[in-house]
Amino acid sequence: MLINTPKGLVLIAGCGHAGVINILTFAEKEFPNTPVYAVLGGLHLFPATDQQISWTADKLKDFGVSYLVGAHCTGIESVYQIRQRLGLTRQSAVVGAVGATFVLGEGIHPGRLAQ
Repeated sequence: MLINTPKGLVLIAGCGHAGVINILTFAEKEFPNTPVYAVLGGLHLFPATDQQISWTADKLKDFGVSYLVGAHCTGIESVYQIRQRLGLTRQSAVVGAVGATFVLGEGIHPGRLAQ
């Protein structure tokens, strides 16, 4: 699901088998010159190699991603590598957990389980 907000696009992915970059490339055609504010959900990167994760992170950086909640099939290590490559903080790029929320204008609230 893609939501066009005043801050940019928010992508909510269940399990991005099509590839998060493929999804965002399609979104870019529909919403040209609109940054991707947040990517939330499963990115299907758990089985990815370090090289594939680096490539994906570089592309996410090109899209202007400010927030990342990698859940489900993203993989913990993938989230950490992407966060580092994008220069995001522990507050702006997290592993999704039960109870975590994302509030436009506020960012990520990790939820009680992650605290």
